[in-house]
This record gives sequence, C-alpha cells and structure tokens, in this order.
Amino acid sequence: MPPNLQGMATLPEISDVPRHYPDCCLSLSTNLIQQIRQLQSPASTLISIGSGSGLLEALIQQQIPQIRTLGLEVSDSVNKYLAPENAIVVKGTWDIYDKSSEDDTWLFVYPRSPRLVSGYLELSKVPNTVIWLGPRKDWEDFRAPFLAFGKFKIEEIEDAGLASYEAMFVMRQGNVNSSIDGSTAFSTLQVDEI
Repeated sequence: MPPNLQGMATLPEISDVPRHYPDCCLSLSTNLIQQIRQLQSPASTLISIGSGSGLLEALIQQQIPQIRTLGLEVSDSVNKYLAPENAIVVKGTWDIYDKSSEDDTWLFVYPRSPRLVSGYLELSKVPNTVIWLGPRKDWEDFRAPFLAFGKFKIEEIEDAGLASYEAMFVMRQGNVNSSIDGSTAFSTLQVDEI
C-alpha cells in the first residue's frame, strides 16, 4: 500500500482494471491517471471542482508529482485523502473559485449541475484545458455550457480507463502545450469543433 500523509486515509492500490471505491463516484484505474497525465502541461495546476473525499485527486498527486493538484469542496470534513494544503473550501455549491489561470486544468468529476460549469465558464480566465468525467448519459446536459462558451474543441477520450457507462470528455482552446511527459498519444474521438 502507498504511504499515507499524517492523518489522511491510506490510498488504495489501483490497477489497469477500472474499479469503484467506496469514497469515489468514478471508477478508478492506472489508465485513467495516465490519460490525465497526458493532458497536463508541465507547469500546470489541476483544479478539481467538487473533489469530495479527494481520493482521485490524491492518486493523481501521488502518481503525477510534477503538477500541483487542488481539490475544491464545500466542506473540509469530506476530504479523507488529499493533503490539507491542497484542499480548498468554498462557501457553497454556488461559489466559484476564481484563482486559476489559462495554464491550469479544470477537472469536473460527476458534477451535480450544468449551472456550476456555466458559472466557471463565465470567469475572465478560463483554462485552455477542461476535463469532464461522469456518466455518459449525463454528457448531453453538460455539453451545452461548453458549446455555449464557444471557444472549445471537444473530444471524447476513448479507452480512458473507466467503467463502460462512464465517459471522459476534454475541452481545449487555443494552442495547448504538450503534456508533462511530452506525449500526445492518447486515443481520442473528435466530438465537436466550435
């Protein structure tokens, strides 16, 4: 088992087979972490909006230590895995964290409302890369705010290391730098070009 931070829950060992864990809605796998790695610029910060227990975020931080991973949540009591210095508490589900830059990446995992996504897209600084992870059947509702933003190329990442009913969509704008390890060899399916 990987070591845990003082007072934080021990991270589970994940494999290449997508698996659900009690503290995370999303199925997790090493392939998922690798896909996220390939989407990161070397100096980026990954900002997970609605991080819950922080399990996914802590696994990302552990396996991709070159990037800073922040988790936003409405209560610090739900965070079990992410280091306290990387966990940010917002005032409510309506509160928007506005300290990101174009070089950062936003991560929405099983977001509750398309309105939250819309609120973030109204900020003056929107990252060049946004990742959405959730049930494939929910994507149509969440696709609308990204289309309305009007500056994204939207792609579905195939073989993202998720359960069969889940999907990974990536929104990119502008010239996105190469990934942390210099690779861009992930399998994508172009969905929309805006």
